[in-house]
Amino acid sequence: NWKLRGAKEDINKWITAQNRPLLLFDGASKSNPGRAGAGGIIKDQNGNIISRYEWGLGIATNNIAEAYSLLLGTSILHRLGYRDAIILGDSAIIIAAMNTGKEFNKASLNSIKARITDNLRHLGEITFMHVLRENNAEADSLASKAVNRQQGQVSENGRIYARAIP
Repeated sequence: NWKLRGAKEDINKWITAQNRPLLLFDGASKSNPGRAGAGGIIKDQNGNIISRYEWGLGIATNNIAEAYSLLLGTSILHRLGYRDAIILGDSAIIIAAMNTGKEFNKASLNSIKARITDNLRHLGEITFMHVLRENNAEADSLASKAVNRQQGQVSENGRIYARAIP
């Protein structure tokens, strides 16, 4: 089952018990399509925040924003050398596609998914889990802030990682 449900404390206990790095990602689009952003957090196996990112996407749909957030998060995991991560997101369509391997109806989403899949080849054993929005509040906040950034503008611990990604 790829749906992680329960009280926030129970979910945090489950994550901690896995003793693996964690990527929380989210995308946001105002008016869908509208001004969009991607955001996420990477934590080490001890729960320490390693990286936060926000990425301004310009005009995009929510699903595109979600997919780009996952793309950026997996790119950062790879660049930082993390493997065997748990990846949590509140987009059921994105998590389901990553777990089942099924294609999207939109070619633009399949193009992003192919790039994510390429990143995953370097990341070992990845577990994708769907969480409800209230259990993804940190990433949701970063994605909402990124909506106000210019297209291609990224903040990640003072480094710009997205120049090769757009």
